[in-house]
Amino acid sequence: MTTYKATKGAQTYFKNFADLAAAEAYFLAELGWDWLVLEASADEQIPDLTPAQKAARHREFGAYLFQVFLDDNADFAAARGSNFTVEETMAMDAKFGDFGRLCTYGSIPQIAILLPGIATDTIFTQERKDKYISMVNAHLAG
Repeated sequence: MTTYKATKGAQTYFKNFADLAAAEAYFLAELGWDWLVLEASADEQIPDLTPAQKAARHREFGAYLFQVFLDDNADFAAARGSNFTVEETMAMDAKFGDFGRLCTYGSIPQIAILLPGIATDTIFTQERKDKYISMVNAHLAG
């Protein structure tokens, strides 16, 4: 992988890509027009993560993602003024058990596959689903 940089005025962003075309497409989608995208100089290159570093990064993100999920559940319960019933808790466990385990293992690519297939409901709204999918995609892109 090669590090590319996008610059506009005093702002500069760095990220690793396979080639210039991939860098240009990414920075255009993320930052918009008017950014100059070039290969970064030798002293600006970002080293690739080792497999162990990537795994640790995925586990750290998985723990964070699951905590956000739990916090969102707590916010939902507080907003309606009551805790989850036993039935709701069991239904969430059945629906999100794989999600929780994958978060624990740091299996973020698998979560990216799993999340779109989880049905929404009054607790797991489309807004929450979209939020988690966006978080996962941003992590995998980084």
